[in-house]
Amino acid sequence: MDWFVCFRRLYDSPRYKDEEEEKRQLEARQKKIQDYRMFRDRVERWREEDRQERNKNKIQQIEECERLQVKSCSDYKAIPLPALSIN
Repeated sequence: MDWFVCFRRLYDSPRYKDEEEEKRQLEARQKKIQDYRMFRDRVERWREEDRQERNKNKIQQIEECERLQVKSCSDYKAIPLPALSIN
């Protein structure tokens, strides 16, 4: 079986890894890492903003529930007593 058929040729001739090639690869890796960090920071900021917004909405809902509870209690007290004993 001919194994060379399975390998893909990347270059016409072999390339040697010299200092320039190593420097280029290092810079490419560092840029990739920097891009990922920037993306991660954006995601973390978005998550924090979303968490704060959800907490703010929860507080508003609790305040609305408390306000409605107080209103319903005061409305219940305003009902005349004979109307309550109709049961």
